[in-house]
Amino acid sequence: MQRCLDGDDGTLGCVSARLLVGAAVNAEVLDQQDYAEVLASEFGYVTPENVMKWGPLQATADSWDFTKADELLAFTEQHGQLVKGHALVWHVQQPDWTTGLDAPALVSAVEAHIKQTVPHFAGRLRAWDVVNEAILDGGLGIRPGLHTALGISGMADAFKWAREADPSAKLYYNDYGIELFNDKSDAVYRLIQDLLAAGAPIDGIGFQAHFSTRHYPSLEGLRANIARFADLGLTVNISELDVRTAEVPGTKAERLAAQAITYREVAAACALEEACEAVTLWGFTDAYSWVDGEFGADDPLPWDETYQKKPAHAALLLGLAGEPSLAGAELVADGGCETGTGWSGFGGATIGVVANGRTGNACRATARTEEYHGPGVSLTGKVPQGSTVSVRAYARIANAEGGRIRMILKKAEAGVADEYRELAGRVAPNADWVLLTANFTLGFATTPSELTLYVESPAIDGQLPNLLVDDMTVKILSAD
Repeated sequence: MQRCLDGDDGTLGCVSARLLVGAAVNAEVLDQQDYAEVLASEFGYVTPENVMKWGPLQATADSWDFTKADELLAFTEQHGQLVKGHALVWHVQQPDWTTGLDAPALVSAVEAHIKQTVPHFAGRLRAWDVVNEAILDGGLGIRPGLHTALGISGMADAFKWAREADPSAKLYYNDYGIELFNDKSDAVYRLIQDLLAAGAPIDGIGFQAHFSTRHYPSLEGLRANIARFADLGLTVNISELDVRTAEVPGTKAERLAAQAITYREVAAACALEEACEAVTLWGFTDAYSWVDGEFGADDPLPWDETYQKKPAHAALLLGLAGEPSLAGAELVADGGCETGTGWSGFGGATIGVVANGRTGNACRATARTEEYHGPGVSLTGKVPQGSTVSVRAYARIANAEGGRIRMILKKAEAGVADEYRELAGRVAPNADWVLLTANFTLGFATTPSELTLYVESPAIDGQLPNLLVDDMTVKILSAD
């Protein structure tokens, strides 16, 4: 249960009696008064950003240095905060001396690292991220290097070594880009199944949730994905949440309003799913965020550089209380294809209504000669500048064993090259219906001459399959 300081229900840590609300901590700036005060007053759950990673802890093969980590733990214990260690097995921030080790030697080094590190903190940490980011982007297999050297059996052993070293700590797998139903989250789901089958004592999974207002999971999609992993017997934590704003044009006020909606939707998805136990921000002030160095100047966190609360803070209070953003009127007529008025052919596709829908009728795209030919809906003139839009649709490939389906947003704007933004994509096996869902923020310099959502899939065995879609909803979200 989250702890509340002095009955102050206006802080993030006091919103929910069930959820842990946390932040990643830059231990190098804990001596700064403003930083320390916000961390101590707002958060009851702490993840060390760097000081518990392998490289900082074991600079040489036969020496460990826990000084910085112990200093951080002293702070958290002084303020009654729980701690999740991060991260035991990761391909980044490995010690330099591990470079060039062959696979057996690398596995032995990992074993020695875990068996030295975890006992040092035993009984003082609530949890560990044991294996971090093992799957390549796009779900194309296990990442080469450290994770490949370990393989399924070695990664399972890493969990076993951690459990033996600290039986009280909860053990997690952690990764990015898996919050949506997509190829990577499907691959991570299979990896977890394989690790559990190999005897790995996995308690939960972390969805990192490094988002942008340009594109992020919808409330419905994130809740469904949380439930999917919960069905494996896991708890879920939103483990590294931040929200970039610079990718979408608009005033700063518009960008921060869209950011607030993103934070609120993500927090509400966790609050509304019993299996979701924690929401951790990756930092809390724009003064110290990894985003600027990786993506360029941005404002990704709920406090600005001077520790002033942004709209995202109030939005998080609502989301953590289980109150998602408000949805406006439906923008698509008959997205369920009961009369066929909602969808039309995009490119050269022909649209017809058929009776074998997911619920009732469906719309079917035939006569496709290019992969982008498919069912589409026009949003032209319906979405104002700076709006945050929630979209959902179900799709399947009608005449094939399965294949990949993508939902694309096309934006045509005067003086700007046409933009094609993938909102969702997933392999649909065995002609099954799959959910395509996302939220996005729309910014533009001039009113678009065309704004279209469409669904596409590539050729299979030289043929472009028919595509079916059903149960689409498109709504503009508002923060209040």
